[in-house]
This record gives sequence, C-alpha cells and structure tokens, in this order.
Amino acid sequence: MISNAIEELHAIVGSDRIEAGPAILNRLTRNTLNSPRKIVAHVQPINQDEVRSILTVAIRHRLPVYTISTGKNWGYGGSAPVQQNCLLLDLSRLKSIVHFNRDLGYVTVEPGVTQQDLYEFLEKNEAAFMVPTTGAGPSASLLGNALERGYGITSNEDHFGAVLGLKALLPDGSLYQSTLKELGGYQSDSVFKWKIGPYLDGLFTQSNLGIVLEATIALARRPEDITQFIAFLNDSQLEQAVRCTARIRQTFPGIVGGINIMNRRRLYR
Repeated sequence: MISNAIEELHAIVGSDRIEAGPAILNRLTRNTLNSPRKIVAHVQPINQDEVRSILTVAIRHRLPVYTISTGKNWGYGGSAPVQQNCLLLDLSRLKSIVHFNRDLGYVTVEPGVTQQDLYEFLEKNEAAFMVPTTGAGPSASLLGNALERGYGITSNEDHFGAVLGLKALLPDGSLYQSTLKELGGYQSDSVFKWKIGPYLDGLFTQSNLGIVLEATIALARRPEDITQFIAFLNDSQLEQAVRCTARIRQTFPGIVGGINIMNRRRLYR
C-alpha cells in the first residue's frame, strides 16, 4: 500500500524532507503544457545512501519513481512526471562537487550542483574555466542538462559530449560504472570518454534505466576575451544566415561557442 511506503520513506528522510500534501504536489507538477500529473509524494534525499534506500522501498511497493535533479531544466523539462501516481525523487540536495582537476580540466558533480554552484566554486578557487551554460538559468542542474543532451553556449556546447563518465544506481540496487573503473583505472576513466568495450553511458540519457548519482564533465578553459554578437534578421535573410552559420562553425572550431537562431517565440525585443 502507498501509505506503508510513505511511512517507510519517513523513516529514511524524516518528516522535513518528504511532502505529500496536495498544495505542494500541485505546485511541483505545474507545467506549461497544461497536462497536470498526480504524484503520491515528493522526497528529498541528502546523500547517495538515502537514494538507494528510497529506491529499495519504491521497488518493494511497486511504486513508480520519477527522478529530477533540480526540476528547473527549462527548455528540456521541469519537475512534472511523465505518468500519474509517481514518487517524485528530488536530488537537488545532493550538491557535492566530488572532485575537481585543475590540470586536466574536469569536474565530478552530483545531480544538485547547478550552474550557479559551479560558477561560485570556480571563482572561489580562482580556476579559469567556463561553466557549461544553458539559457535555463543559474538554478539548472549541470548533470540534469547533460543527461537531456542539452546544448550550451560555450565551446563545449554539446553537454553530454562533455560527460567523461558517470555513476548510476540500477533498479536492483547495484551501481553502474565504466569498465575502466571496474578494472581499477580510475584516473584513466576521468579523461577518456569512450572507455573500453561497448560504450554504455549513453543508455542513461533521456531514459529511465537508472538514477545517475555522479557525472564527470570536461570544462572549457576561459579565454582572455569573450564577445557576444547579436544580429536581427528578417524572413528573407534566414537562408543566408543558416549558410553563414555553418561556414563560421567550419572555419572556427573550438573558438566560436554555441550559435542560436531564434524566432519570436524564444526572443522578445
């Protein structure tokens, strides 16, 4: 029964990190598509062990789980589940920056680490790297956007392309990690995306095959100067603009960041 599951979840996270009232649940599932969803509870673990315990309870009670990082990945998704009567597993309190390698330019983060969090971390440590930024805003999860194959505006514009490795919790409670890590190659795993054997990390993007607990992300070094260009076009110029954009991308790889061609639905002036 759902009531028994909720009681067990209370025992795991306490009363302050689980919500089941209709008002908060309605707010969490509000979305721009006007397609309301019913969720049985909203639960916020604070560490990976709690995530594992919550998943164990959900499986035992056959309770569907919908996982979010922060629920603010605007343009790719929010916190509304894709089906009714889910347990909303909110990982926004898993905010650890597990590892940062200044020399090789990568960072390992948990799901709750946002664009703002990484920016503040890099500034505090005087590390001249750029945050893999999207237009979703400072509260968007780095890991969540990468798993949605997000597109950004730095030179590392393909955010999942910049993911060097990940750790995921599988439905049976076991952990997925790369073949290199299984063989003890922890340092190699952090710098070589493709590992050895079949590449499996992509199975965890835009899927429900596991809960990603950590991701290692390659960072682009901050150049001496960054300039943004904005041009306004009319309909007759669109075809030429697309051709020019392709030429720029081919001529200046690694220098030009993301290029967006936006209509009035995305940009107002």
